Amino acid sequence: MTRARALGFGALTITLALMASAGCKLIAGYQDVALGSSDAATEGGAGDGGCLTGEPEKLFQTNNTLADLLVQNGVLYAIYTDMNDSTAIATCDPSSCSNPKVIVSGNAQIMSAVATAQLYTSVSSIMVTDADGGMGPDLTGAIDVATGAGGDGGVKAIATSLAYPSYFAVNGSSIFYADDPNNPIAVGGNTPPVVPVSIKKLALTGGAPTDWITGLGQTYQVAIGSSRVFVLADNSTAAVASGVFACSLQTPCGAKPQALVPTGADGNYGSLAVDGDDAYYASTMGVGDAIFRIGSDGKSAPFATAQDSPSNILVDADYIYWLVTTTGADMQTQVNEARRQKKDGSGGVDRVVCNLNPVGTAPTIGSTNGTFLALDEGHIYVAQSDSSGNTTIISRVAKP
Repeated sequence: MTRARALGFGALTITLALMASAGCKLIAGYQDVALGSSDAATEGGAGDGGCLTGEPEKLFQTNNTLADLLVQNGVLYAIYTDMNDSTAIATCDPSSCSNPKVIVSGNAQIMSAVATAQLYTSVSSIMVTDADGGMGPDLTGAIDVATGAGGDGGVKAIATSLAYPSYFAVNGSSIFYADDPNNPIAVGGNTPPVVPVSIKKLALTGGAPTDWITGLGQTYQVAIGSSRVFVLADNSTAAVASGVFACSLQTPCGAKPQALVPTGADGNYGSLAVDGDDAYYASTMGVGDAIFRIGSDGKSAPFATAQDSPSNILVDADYIYWLVTTTGADMQTQVNEARRQKKDGSGGVDRVVCNLNPVGTAPTIGSTNGTFLALDEGHIYVAQSDSSGNTTIISRVAKP
């Protein structure tokens, strides 16, 4: 299973498909946090006020701006931007984050990330001014594969001359990516799509890509299930509303993908996760904030309702996890927390990690914009930033 999160940062961006590697590596510029009695609660301690866990165990902190957090096959990946707008991917063994090592770095910025089994990066075009004074991509975007142990042996291009390959997903043999010149950064804000977008399929070994889905509008996420590729996108005429589309992994759909959720049917969508051939997406407008599930039959139904600003949907063997920002009775106090529900919907929604406020701030400044969520077999990982994003603490707590 792969997952991706959209992280808009600037005109020059990188998309990363992270595949797990062995060894202990971490981040240049990160600081270890001593786990003394004043710094960390006992991992997985008793919950409070209906919360299933206690305060997370602090792992480390950084003075850089975190862009995403992933954990795969015993390796934690932190993706960040420093004060000079340089970006990097760094990794560590999450049980012992003490030997920092950056494995990818550069002067671009990060847009989204997915995790599977090897390291891929996708670099967007630089925006240039055309003869009419407008901004457009210069077709220098590329998809690269990293070489060497842990991805630190350099990169090899497998696709070049792309416009804006911001969102992509990887399975065992192929990459599905959106080469989207309509990205809002590329066209200067939330402008309606100008050029129809294609989802393309590319072999991991490179070669010529195949148009897989055509005629979409602006794209927001791509994910691969067991037999279908899912896309969160506008249709070719929608200005703001998004929908969920799907197509077989074996046969191209062209301009006729399956519209699982028509654009705008359940509001605007900010997150998409796939579990086998089921897909989960977050709705933040329209019928109310909720998590919806699309079954293998292609039908959409509410999975968890009354969820405040849901985001960061993740899946493990038994549960669906997500982040919310709850608002108090005073309509001002906001606090982030992680929630989950069993895949079969039984037992209701659990509050699993609570009071996730950005570092050094009061609850009134809470926002999921500064909070990231990741999972492995035994732990829930959270990253919390201050309001400027320049201080981030990464913590974990045992799954209850």
